[in-house]
Amino acid sequence: MKTVVTAFWMIVMLVATANAQTMIIGPNNRETAFGTDPVIHINSLFRTAVTLREGQIVPDGTTLEAARRELYQMTENECQTLAQIYKAECRLSSVTINGILPAPNQQPQTTVTANASYELRPRGGR
Repeated sequence: MKTVVTAFWMIVMLVATANAQTMIIGPNNRETAFGTDPVIHINSLFRTAVTLREGQIVPDGTTLEAARRELYQMTENECQTLAQIYKAECRLSSVTINGILPAPNQQPQTTVTANASYELRPRGGR
């Protein structure tokens, strides 16, 4: 009998703990660039070409700077486009620029890429 009572209380404790965790991780408690309001999340990939000179495996600093600026401009334009299409306020929540270091014994890469994450909240929403 003592074993049954102990097992019962152990199960009650596990269930109570699981319920508390699900209450904390609800969708209304998710932090976003807009606070805790519900938003639409969109991820986009961008790329731009870079020119390499003969024998060059990595672009020079000026070329990489121009490529990064172009990618940042693309991410800004995308946010404006998303805002128009979804009739929403758009915020860029993160951008990652991916370099172009070639793997050993592979051809040099001639593109630089960026991953961007956006959060959209409908205009006139909560």
